[in-house]
Amino acid sequence: MITLTYKKNKIPLQEGQSVLEALLEGGQSIPYACKQGVCQSCLLKADQGDVPVVSQVGLKPTQQAQNYFLSCLCKPDNDLDLVDCHDLGSKAVAQLVSVTELTPSVYALSLTIQGDFTYKAGQYINLIRPSDQLTRSYSIASTQAMTIETIDLHIKVFPGGEMSNWLCSPSSTGAELSLMGPMGNCFYLPEFKEKKMLLLGYSTGLAPLYGILREALSKGHTGDIHLYHWGTSPEDLYYQAEILALTKAHSNVFYKTGLEMAEPEGEGAPLTAQRSAEQCLSGEACAVVKNDLPELKDWKIFLCGSQDKVNKARRVFYLAGADLSDIYADAFFTWQTSEVAEKVS
Repeated sequence: MITLTYKKNKIPLQEGQSVLEALLEGGQSIPYACKQGVCQSCLLKADQGDVPVVSQVGLKPTQQAQNYFLSCLCKPDNDLDLVDCHDLGSKAVAQLVSVTELTPSVYALSLTIQGDFTYKAGQYINLIRPSDQLTRSYSIASTQAMTIETIDLHIKVFPGGEMSNWLCSPSSTGAELSLMGPMGNCFYLPEFKEKKMLLLGYSTGLAPLYGILREALSKGHTGDIHLYHWGTSPEDLYYQAEILALTKAHSNVFYKTGLEMAEPEGEGAPLTAQRSAEQCLSGEACAVVKNDLPELKDWKIFLCGSQDKVNKARRVFYLAGADLSDIYADAFFTWQTSEVAEKVS
């Protein structure tokens, strides 16, 4: 039987188990979130023993060379001596200083960071509740140049969502959390300055795109920027006034909102042009984008939303001429808490 050694504890690895599953079953407190190898919150290091290549997918070459791996994907065929690697990248303490209701189910959170913490607009962080190590990943809505010592997040609250309900409750204001990150490759680079950009976000998938948009504009972006914000109910759509103000100040910014589950305007009615922030489009987001932007070759494309929507949009836009290397995407993940799925952005 394969044995894992972690904090001087010997933990057996059952057949078919991942390292994360074995450690949790063995009573170890390991941060984790998506369990799909993307959020990287369950990152560990093997001091001794070899880890399978699949458990290092998405890690930097320097991390791979040091035997870092994602414990949720790791099913080794030899014993491993494991160590925490929370010192990878940045780790900080954050204090939740304000919670603002944007819609009945979407809240803006502001956190102050103790110590140095650098990030790029559009990346995401892992928030860890100290009391029980509950961990969730959230995209950063702010830009560091504009808010040097704080980080802004947009969070949608779902019934049964353990972390989202706790974070957005009045009693949590002032609470301290551990913060890991930043992570993710969905951010603006200076070499994009003259490129046309497409930003498509679903619900609180607007968060990283709002940061990317403001970062691009602050860097003097000259190419056209088309932002599409979609949802399944009016509560998913927020910050319309703020974004409309940006479109008025910058002639190269274009903005549309829409509802995929909205009632059609009439039997067989076609998609209609957006008339105002309150009168959004009806229909599938990808179809609207394709109708507006039929040729996407050489565009820089940023996608954020649920995994199925992001995957579909990536496929649609690739077929519309976009190069896969020009598509940057962060997907939400869903899991069950009290038999109710919680979605995080």
